[in-house]
Amino acid sequence: MSDVRTHRWCQTAGFAAVAVPLLAIGSLLADGWNLVPPAADATDPAIVAYYTDHRTGLLVRSLGFALAAPLVLICGTAMAVHLCATGRASSVRALVAGAGLALTALLWAVYAALNATVTLTIDAGAPTAQPFRLALLLYAMLGPVIAAAVWATLPTGFSRPTNPLNALATLTAACHLTLPVFALLPAITPPVQHIPLMLSVGLFCLWLPASGLAMARSADSPTLSPPPRH
Repeated sequence: MSDVRTHRWCQTAGFAAVAVPLLAIGSLLADGWNLVPPAADATDPAIVAYYTDHRTGLLVRSLGFALAAPLVLICGTAMAVHLCATGRASSVRALVAGAGLALTALLWAVYAALNATVTLTIDAGAPTAQPFRLALLLYAMLGPVIAAAVWATLPTGFSRPTNPLNALATLTAACHLTLPVFALLPAITPPVQHIPLMLSVGLFCLWLPASGLAMARSADSPTLSPPPRH
């Protein structure tokens, strides 16, 4: 792929990566801090009450994640292209990083659609327990997926090994590995269950724009170009 096209991808990803935190965090904070989901083993009435009491907030959250999903996909594509173009990561690691963020975008989109569908059909008596638990499963799957994508960039092709971005990436990946436990273990109940979600999303929303802006800045840097072929 040409340097011009790589640069354009990186610039686009830089802008997209900055927009993702605004949408994701804004969506999670919709309706204040009251959008704490029930535990994985919650009763049907508790799940129904969650959707009916927080209808507006859940719809805003769904919209935010639906809008953020294609931006994450752009970032993942650009990251894979950039890591390959710079020659600072193997094709396997570049694929893991790009595919991980692409799968993250897909899970966000499915979560948004599922959440919105249940919220809009709750008054019609549609089943809620199974869709709710499916949403929890998607939430749990995000943990290892994002962790793998972030870890694949260590050390990244757009920063030096001592760059603080690598420390942020390590912390982000480690935090996401705890999500399946907190999402699916019935013994862990709200609001403790919600803490790793907010922490992991917060770290991801720091790492993604930092990586996107680093890519945008380093796209033209000669020090990040692949070594010349003899």
